[in-house]
Amino acid sequence: MYKNIRYVIAVLFLFAVFTTVTKAQRPVRQDAVWARHTDETIKLDGVLNEASWAKADSIQIVYGKSSGLPTSGWNTDGYSNPDGYFDTVRATVKFLSQNNQLYIAFIVPDSSIGGHDWPGPAWWDGVLMNVKDVRTIPVGRKEIFPCFLFTDTSSSYTGGRGKGAGPRYGYMGPYQDQLTDSAIKAMGWNMGYTVKGTSNDDTTPDTSYIFEMQINLDSLGYNTTQINGDIVGTNIQIVDVDWYWKGDPAKRAVGKAWWQHPWSDQGENAARVYIRPDVTVNSGAAPEISPDVIVPNGKNETDPVIDGNLSDAVWKGAYTFKVIYGDTNNVRSYPGLGGKMSAWYEAAKDPKPQVLDPANATIRMFFKGNFLYLSADVSDQLIQSDASDQDKKDGVRFVLGLRDSVNSDHVMQFLNLLADFDSSGNPKADEDLDTLVKQGKATLGMKRQGTVNNKSDIDTGYTVELKIDLTSLGYPSGLGDRLLFGGVDVLDADSFDDPAKNYGSRTWFFKENKNAGPTAWMYMDPNILVGIDGRPSTQIPQTLVLYGNYPNPFNPSTTISYATPNSGEVNLLVYNVLGQLVSKVNLYHQTSGNHVYSFNAGSLASGVYFYRITMKSDNQGQPILSKAGKMILLK
Repeated sequence: MYKNIRYVIAVLFLFAVFTTVTKAQRPVRQDAVWARHTDETIKLDGVLNEASWAKADSIQIVYGKSSGLPTSGWNTDGYSNPDGYFDTVRATVKFLSQNNQLYIAFIVPDSSIGGHDWPGPAWWDGVLMNVKDVRTIPVGRKEIFPCFLFTDTSSSYTGGRGKGAGPRYGYMGPYQDQLTDSAIKAMGWNMGYTVKGTSNDDTTPDTSYIFEMQINLDSLGYNTTQINGDIVGTNIQIVDVDWYWKGDPAKRAVGKAWWQHPWSDQGENAARVYIRPDVTVNSGAAPEISPDVIVPNGKNETDPVIDGNLSDAVWKGAYTFKVIYGDTNNVRSYPGLGGKMSAWYEAAKDPKPQVLDPANATIRMFFKGNFLYLSADVSDQLIQSDASDQDKKDGVRFVLGLRDSVNSDHVMQFLNLLADFDSSGNPKADEDLDTLVKQGKATLGMKRQGTVNNKSDIDTGYTVELKIDLTSLGYPSGLGDRLLFGGVDVLDADSFDDPAKNYGSRTWFFKENKNAGPTAWMYMDPNILVGIDGRPSTQIPQTLVLYGNYPNPFNPSTTISYATPNSGEVNLLVYNVLGQLVSKVNLYHQTSGNHVYSFNAGSLASGVYFYRITMKSDNQGQPILSKAGKMILLK
């Protein structure tokens, strides 16, 4: 009894000490959703009476309100009603999965359902979306376009689709009345629908329509049935026209709202649909979807001198990754959807010459106080400068989102922060970086090892060091929610005596520039420090190492830090004080290096727990175990 009382007192004391820390949780990702696995047969009839749909995770797409950071938005397609938008978009979109099939249900309340012929504006109701085809680098796109469209009796496409007509199904270009239903199914797509009301008739108000969709992911390069599942990239836009058939053009209105991007361009930002076999309609709370990047805090380290030398100790513990032209394995190692949508491009006339000196850069980043620090160490045998064309110069473009600025589509705006050289070889703050430097909001340091625009010698490369005041990007002092959005693009051009061999290349981590590329969802974590326990983030240990967890005590999530000596299958084992295994989390196949995992103990009772990491290396027969860690869950 006495021992139990002491334990309770100790727990209450620890709770009082750490309660403010445990309240600091990472913001939930708004660009991602789980498609839970179901074994139930889903009939594509637009009724949604299967039990699984009631348990499916969902997102909301609403006109006039962002459907989620960073790039959701809305507009009127250039056609606004001076009397106001009568019946705005307010759709619920649900997700399920089964046997590498993605099921999506669109539930769209609408009092005026129907559609008309081209040209626009978007005088039709329906969905315009795409699923990224990740079989290639850069990714392709497969457009899906179910809508009430081409209803005019003069339409050469349909021969007339009037009052009461159903939607047309568009997939990868052709429509269902241009292809047989069996041909559409063979392409890997199918849909059923219901309409509560009468389409193309505003005599009486309608109620809603439902699209129930199935997408075969096999032909798009995904494998959601593997043990660690997969991440599907998509864009979803809901389009709505009201009172087109009322006979009074003055009352017509058009509205569009989207999740992450309105169109099907392969290079734009995309929403993420997470699918894993063990995340089912009956598995309880879905796992937390971690940030793509956790930017460490350099609060305990000395500020680097911004001179391009990169010799300051803090850089050794920063978040680090490589940008390498033409290296598929390197791209596939990027986190989340970045491993599918990051890419490279060669700018040259066909037939394109061989890239003899491909871009190869090491990028590092950390934050301290209100400042973000970025660096690049670039290998390059020919350093070039040309103010007229990005594909004739060398440089590093950091792309960052403005947290207090949106465009006319109510979408976050981004900056191109390009560091390059002028024709004399001097460091140059280019594009949007030039403005920040002149305003005193950014400091740039660069060093080059070689000459500029000199083909007669062999250069070694150059370095970039950048300090940015994040309050100039719309962050409050203290950084607010600490979310950071953007990417990195390395420009590399090479010229030769034979102009036919000249080329320019771009190689990017997530975003290529402020108008293209998927956006990395990053979190500047105050609790993840640069160089935890003095270890550089790029150091590869000789054995499996457990660094610990933070916060501790916690409620209900804590971040566990560890490092693996090589690649292999990794698991997290959690035990109670009796030594009983209470949780086993499959962390799947991981490469060598440092890792973090956010463990959610929501299903466990308050108390003391022990944990350890286990892994089976690709090149070893027996699993290896880390030392045990101790953590306290306080609810």
